[in-house]
Amino acid sequence: MAIFGTLGENNLSAISASISDTAVDVFVYDTTKDSDGGAWRKRTRNTSWYNETLNTATRGSRKEFPAVAVIVAESLKVTIYDGDDPDLPMWMVFHSDGGNCMIRNSGVIVSVTMLNAELCVGRTSGSKGLGQISFITEVGKTIRRSSSGYLYIYKGNIEQRNDSLAYMNENDITQQIAGDLVYDVAMTVLPNAPIDSATGLPTPTIAVATDGGVSVIKDDGNIVDITASAGSSYSSSKFISMSSDGLLVFPQHGSSATSGEYSLMTIPIPSSDRNTQTSSGSATDKYIFNDPNTSLTSLPHGLGVSQNGALRIPGTQFLNYPNGLAILDENPTSLSKAMVAYIKFDHNTGWMQGDIKGAFLSDTDTTDKTNGQADPDRSVNNNALTVNGTITKSAVATGADLVGYGGWSTSNYLEQPYNSDLNFGSGDFYVMGWAKPTSNTNGYVWERAQNQTASGYAEMFYHDSGQFRFYINGVGNVQGAAPLNTWTHFVCLRQDGVMYMFINGVRQSTTVGNSGSLNNTSAKLRIGIRAYDITAPFYGEISLIRIGGGAPSTEQIKKMYEDEKVLFQENAKATLYGSSDAVTALAYDDATNLLHVGTSAGRSEFQGLRRINNTTDPVTTAISAHDSLIIEQ
Repeated sequence: MAIFGTLGENNLSAISASISDTAVDVFVYDTTKDSDGGAWRKRTRNTSWYNETLNTATRGSRKEFPAVAVIVAESLKVTIYDGDDPDLPMWMVFHSDGGNCMIRNSGVIVSVTMLNAELCVGRTSGSKGLGQISFITEVGKTIRRSSSGYLYIYKGNIEQRNDSLAYMNENDITQQIAGDLVYDVAMTVLPNAPIDSATGLPTPTIAVATDGGVSVIKDDGNIVDITASAGSSYSSSKFISMSSDGLLVFPQHGSSATSGEYSLMTIPIPSSDRNTQTSSGSATDKYIFNDPNTSLTSLPHGLGVSQNGALRIPGTQFLNYPNGLAILDENPTSLSKAMVAYIKFDHNTGWMQGDIKGAFLSDTDTTDKTNGQADPDRSVNNNALTVNGTITKSAVATGADLVGYGGWSTSNYLEQPYNSDLNFGSGDFYVMGWAKPTSNTNGYVWERAQNQTASGYAEMFYHDSGQFRFYINGVGNVQGAAPLNTWTHFVCLRQDGVMYMFINGVRQSTTVGNSGSLNNTSAKLRIGIRAYDITAPFYGEISLIRIGGGAPSTEQIKKMYEDEKVLFQENAKATLYGSSDAVTALAYDDATNLLHVGTSAGRSEFQGLRRINNTTDPVTTAISAHDSLIIEQ
């Protein structure tokens, strides 16, 4: 197990220890993030564990609970390491193979987390269910699924955690969860959570992903279940994420978990049991992430291969989708107008907004494209561009991953045959991307047209006056300045019958009313040249072209520019490190705002859409990160 970063209350020096455990899950528990800032640690001198014998096989040399604890779950035990010491010594061990012990007899562990002094453990075989252990009250309990109710209370304290003391069955049918196999567990403290009189801390809300659906143990003690409206065989969830604003992210799928539709839900914590649609349905309180451009049938768990399948912070989701990483920028006022970016080892799409119809020119491979190898459409539509002649590719900046496409001429261009998806009629649409003009010569960046006289065409070209110009059916002349030899972000947009152009995230002063129809059953899309007569090639390079229906907001366009411009800087890395798209684990460090993505090639660190660092040790199981302390298996 690899460990990176610095540790402890006093920001001690870099870690000098390693852990040999074979983890199924890891968690960095920083008690300063608890509701009382970790003050509970100073008032536990009366507990059994504070006063138990030190320096044993299951107890370290320190009485006090660490300010930062590294919690490592193996299949049959949980070990808490002292993160205040750079040597990372063992602080406490819980066994689950010692009879009816505190973590239950032979309960095979798959997930672990901790908050407000409460340790939660998910188990999938043996003694199944959710284990909860309070380090303040020393109560250990297990919640399972049964018609008669499965709430078990351990007969001992934490000092006796590994003794075979058995559990008492409370037979409380209100205290049961949706399924017996707990694949993943998440915790948060919601605003205005009630104070637990026994601990003096606000009561956490706990969410579990099980074979029978998602259950939320609310801070008032009630348990609500979320199951699929299509039937019990669709209710199983492999992972769960819960953010501080009370939204849940979880998948639902068929009983085999390898076929049929696989949907990712984002919903608020319900007030009572509820069903969810496992298809797009008509529900208005969820996102459905369902990518028809990827084959789900060959994957073990569809959207994720482990309990690390999705993470959410307010406004943003990070998804381990079948062949790479997806980042979803939410739009809570209109769910269908969210933005998503796909990042793999060989491309980065940039942001795709709303009703995306095509995402092109997103390679990181500098091999030229020749007549007949297509340029793929990285959106869900998978409608590639045909290569005519030879299109050259070179890095957008020295040492950068992303490439610019060039060499445009009357023989060298990209083309898409008639595509009915681009018949936007008189409605809203956008075309956006990046271009770098290298000569004050008239040339077309893109055009969709049939011929010079037919209606239903749109275009953007570089004018010799130093401007990009946007037209629909010959009307428009919406302009934006674009300097030579500089990458410029452009958005050509029609919204409510008005044409706009944005340059580098800023709306330009010219706007034109234009509701002319773009429907034309003979129109072709061409990149790098005029479409209807193959003249006026663009002198320069083009990258990250995206086309879609609807209209991104001014705020979204600004975000696109700010997030993507860093990919056009020297040495900018844009992809997953290595040559594998199989994401094995995700973690988000809310102290540094960095996303950590594990693959067989190592761990990639992302700041927005840009990879800023990577390791080279394979990540097989899990990552946990907090304030630059990263634990990975």
